[in-house]
Amino acid sequence: MLSSLSFESPNSAHQPEMGELCLPERMFAAGEEPNGERVNTYHKPKRIESIIEALDPDEVDFLRSTTFGKIISQAENPSFSGSFGQFVIVHMLRVKKKYEIWFLFAGRPIRMSLHEFAHVTELNCKKIPIKNTKKRKKNPINEKLYWGELFGSLKKGIKDREMRLKYACLAFTSCILLPTSHFPRIIPEHVEMIREMDEFLA
Repeated sequence: MLSSLSFESPNSAHQPEMGELCLPERMFAAGEEPNGERVNTYHKPKRIESIIEALDPDEVDFLRSTTFGKIISQAENPSFSGSFGQFVIVHMLRVKKKYEIWFLFAGRPIRMSLHEFAHVTELNCKKIPIKNTKKRKKNPINEKLYWGELFGSLKKGIKDREMRLKYACLAFTSCILLPTSHFPRIIPEHVEMIREMDEFLA
């Protein structure tokens, strides 16, 4: 669900007449939008298929029942249009909102925010709760990092089911939800979070 809204640009000196819509500046001027080859995308839907193919059927079934289930269903029934994604990018408006983007569609501003993202993906987009500091160790520096335990003896053909599911969840997070480059890397903070699988999936 995308939201549309009529609003005026706070930086605009032009006073719109009745019925005239005053919008913020576009990221790209009309007629000057870049071609698809010039718009880089870090999200590659085929990565979802690669993750699923590396898992056993029962492991995929487990992930279907988790917060990643919607992502798996999107891969199996692809509805994302690359050309529409290109359209959104080149019609974006210059706004200062931190967790939402606006773009023009049929001459009207459309919002895509965390609210719509959560609705489409069914992911929990609320703030991550801070754990009770009383339960933390007095000297966190002496606490053994989970990265070494999870990846220290990484070999081909991992059989441990929980370990394989944790790898898959971290791959979904780094490759699908938060890709920051064409060669995404797992973030150490996410590895620490996945110590407790249930908390991570929440």
